[in-house]
Amino acid sequence: MGTNTNELSSAEETGVLIAGAGIGGLTAALALHAEGIRVTVIERVRQITPSEWASASSRTRCAN
Repeated sequence: MGTNTNELSSAEETGVLIAGAGIGGLTAALALHAEGIRVTVIERVRQITPSEWASASSRTRCAN
């Protein structure tokens, strides 16, 4: 995964919060879950219909 053992151990103990249920957020959540890490995904819209799902990630902005 590209993280050191201490970081992975800390994530396994506390879990990870992912903001955004777009393709990137859900892919990250799936990968982390497969590694045994507890994941919580939050999304700003209540429900994403199949036709809206593809454009959901384009509505999500990331600020550095």
